[in-house]
Amino acid sequence: MSDSLKILHILDHSLPHRTGYAMRSSSILKFQQLAGLSPVVLTSPRHGSAGLLPDFIDNIKYHRSDDVAVQNDKTTWLPLLREQRQMHYMERRICEVARQERADIIHAHSPSLNGIPAWRAARRLGIPVVYEVRAFWEDAAVDQRKFTPGSLKYRLSRFLETRLFQRVDHVTAICEGLRADLVGRGVAPQNISVIPNGVNPDDFDLSEATDAVARKYQLTGKRVLGFIGSFYRYEGLQLLIQAMQTVSRYRPDARLLLVGSGEMDSAIADDVRQLGLEQAVILAGSRPHSEVRDFYAAMDILVYPRLPERITNIVTPLKPLEAMAMQKLVVGSNVGGISELVEDEQTGFLFEAGSCDDLVFTLLKTLNETDRWPAVTRRAQEYVRRQRNWSEIVPRYCDVYDRTLRRWRARHGWKLPAARV
Repeated sequence: MSDSLKILHILDHSLPHRTGYAMRSSSILKFQQLAGLSPVVLTSPRHGSAGLLPDFIDNIKYHRSDDVAVQNDKTTWLPLLREQRQMHYMERRICEVARQERADIIHAHSPSLNGIPAWRAARRLGIPVVYEVRAFWEDAAVDQRKFTPGSLKYRLSRFLETRLFQRVDHVTAICEGLRADLVGRGVAPQNISVIPNGVNPDDFDLSEATDAVARKYQLTGKRVLGFIGSFYRYEGLQLLIQAMQTVSRYRPDARLLLVGSGEMDSAIADDVRQLGLEQAVILAGSRPHSEVRDFYAAMDILVYPRLPERITNIVTPLKPLEAMAMQKLVVGSNVGGISELVEDEQTGFLFEAGSCDDLVFTLLKTLNETDRWPAVTRRAQEYVRRQRNWSEIVPRYCDVYDRTLRRWRARHGWKLPAARV
């Protein structure tokens, strides 16, 4: 039944942005097309003003949203007023694009600023809607200091998301932590499918990497700890810098290479300066995607020191899978999101989340046990190739769509959906 199904994906943002969100979306679209589906995309106003004419990326059609009034609305005096205006706009835009593309299914991806208007539009059009949750809107807002836990905005957004999960035709979640939370909110287990983060191993072949990064930052002969990604507070990079003060004392050959940027840029730079770690810690800033392979090649150990918080305990990151695919050693905190990806002492090494002492111990132990590295990284790469390969993961969507359409048609009959008329 899945062949040639037209799937309208509603995304917060997409390529050419190079976030983890955009890269997961791009992989889903690419491998859905290879699986015989016909995916098209509509991005929200948060993607940025790009006009309303569709463009094509990797043979996928991308429709854009261009509501300047929504983007410039700074209203904050009423809870979620600006978000409500965006959702009304998106509902109209989704209906317009779904009819134009003759969509069979709407597949909205979190946040619920996409999911709620997608559900409303799908009901108007008479077609089913699948909602994919990658993180909970209210928890992400707390980390970004937009909400405070237990506030009116937090409770209202959580209530709206819970209602959405209960009303859509099917929910997909990127990890078991999110699935367990959804069941706890009263979502029927049979209406939830876990479709995890993955990678295309062919995209992470280091055979074509150069030593340009090692030469530029004088890393030849050094043991390089690294992090590539966004500098969010919950990533725990300040904890890692604190740990480097001790690590560099015992291992003068150790260097920490941080690649990326974000809300913690200034705080991280201040910590490096105040601790006198300018020689041991290298802040490379944001780098073009074309250079990322060379940065990975220069690193021996990728470190993910996520802090013990709700969002990190129930959401899995994408970056550790990239490192594992390239046979790079992974050290991470034992929060739920990383423990779901990394088996301690088998495919990587875990330390007690939030503990600088345990991070120091784990890093020094790992640096001193280089004879274990080949077996650990080989097992990690095999795990990614066998269980976290997009070519194996994405076909699960075909099953989700088939089951969703069968249930929909059993309830509503086999008449042609309104979006197809």
